[in-house]
Amino acid sequence: MKRSEQDIVNVLQHVRYEIEMLCHPQLISDSVYINNALLESRLIHARSLIEFFSPKTHVHETDVRPEHFGFQSSDVGVDEDTVVRIHRDIAHISYDRLDRTPETKKWFYGTFMPSIAKRSLGFVRHVLKTFSHQMAPGEVEGWRALEPRLTTL
Repeated sequence: MKRSEQDIVNVLQHVRYEIEMLCHPQLISDSVYINNALLESRLIHARSLIEFFSPKTHVHETDVRPEHFGFQSSDVGVDEDTVVRIHRDIAHISYDRLDRTPETKKWFYGTFMPSIAKRSLGFVRHVLKTFSHQMAPGEVEGWRALEPRLTTL
């Protein structure tokens, strides 16, 4: 189904939200439940962006893809083991969780977040160059605010 130009501009706010959620600093709480919720939230947003940017052989008609904005999908640079781990350990209840030790259960953001941030930054710059004249001023500012945040991930 071909989307209208207005739909394409309107859905950008949802892509921006995914990128914004990736950019939030890691918070630490006294509660293990809050810490787990924050960790899982960040990983789910990372997963959404990996899937958004990566080439796909099967695309659902309602999936938002970078090509809708004139931006080429390509491998984000996150290793397949990490992608599968996010998928199996966070988004599904799987027996893979039995294989985790306290040491292997840890997440090392520095091994995969910079790749997602770099791809996101390229997309942000493309959106600002291509769509800023069609977006509301507040939306443009939201996109601009992402640039410095992405360079520090």
